[in-house]
Amino acid sequence: MKKWLLLLATVLLISCSPDQTKIEDIQYLQALGHDLYDGKLETTGITTVIMPMDEVIPESESLVTEYEHLENLYSGFQSESSRIVDTSRTSLQLFNDEVAQAGVFQIVDNTQRNPMIEQDMHLAVTEGSTRDILEFNYPFHTTPEKYLVDLIERNEEIQLPKSNLHEFLYRYYADGAEPFLPFIEKQDDRVEVVGLALFKEDEHKLTLSMDQTKYFRQLFEKTAGGNLSVQFDNDRKVTLIDLETKPDWKIEPVGDHDFHVTINVVIYASLRETTNVDANEYENVQQIERLTEELAETEMNSIVSFLQDENIDAIGIGEIASYHIRGLDIQQWETDHFQEADIHVNVDVSLEDTGAVM
Repeated sequence: MKKWLLLLATVLLISCSPDQTKIEDIQYLQALGHDLYDGKLETTGITTVIMPMDEVIPESESLVTEYEHLENLYSGFQSESSRIVDTSRTSLQLFNDEVAQAGVFQIVDNTQRNPMIEQDMHLAVTEGSTRDILEFNYPFHTTPEKYLVDLIERNEEIQLPKSNLHEFLYRYYADGAEPFLPFIEKQDDRVEVVGLALFKEDEHKLTLSMDQTKYFRQLFEKTAGGNLSVQFDNDRKVTLIDLETKPDWKIEPVGDHDFHVTINVVIYASLRETTNVDANEYENVQQIERLTEELAETEMNSIVSFLQDENIDAIGIGEIASYHIRGLDIQQWETDHFQEADIHVNVDVSLEDTGAVM
């Protein structure tokens, strides 16, 4: 009796199951790159070709489509492929700087409407053609998509603020915050993260250098890892590693229209290397801490002033202020208060380990 029941259940499952598309009939696009040519968008999609068992490195192929309207993107891809084009496994989208300056929301919004898309998809802005970046065969890496995703994730561990599709959309819709994305550039046979692209709504307006980006992320993120070099003078220099930072915010209204914002950043670090500095001397350790504090404060306050001058609240001070101040008019903050606010950064550095340094 049990055997008959098992057989009946099996028949029912088979008869009720929908048609399954074979995986070899699907062309999954792992990465997309968007460029602008003569007023038209051109999108490059990269797909991985599974090689025979005796091959160890998979190969990548690209589909390229040009279109005037975004709704024609996927039909353009499909017209080039004998297999079903699928973007549910896309883990990376690149925007050429011209596209990013014109605005990326339509593309990003179209992406998020795919229910199969992962919200941790990486986004980045490129200097130069995204097609050139995606179609290049990088040494020692399986596919361009994996190489680029690993590059971004590694840099997020030590010097880039966290950014992905979810974070971009959150900051786009949030009051008192603006989005940002990694800014990358192809150089010979590799790609380098060269800075951080800052957006006003969905348009790329400013770029921070990598040195600025290291300090920028410490203003609002708890960080671990990274390094920092401090030059005493022409002959003396130290390098700090394993930076752990923790920002603390204090926002107070002053009168009816003014605001005083204090950002206290605590940095814990270890000494990695010294040049002509004896780290065994307590006075020298104190001097390293003091000079690092001065350098970090100068850089961070400079970044804040720069953002205020450009009226781009990429740090998200307005969003934090709305949590601290009841009844804050966030629209007025964005148009007036952010630029006029008295914002100051204080840095406290503590060397946790001076170790055995040279």
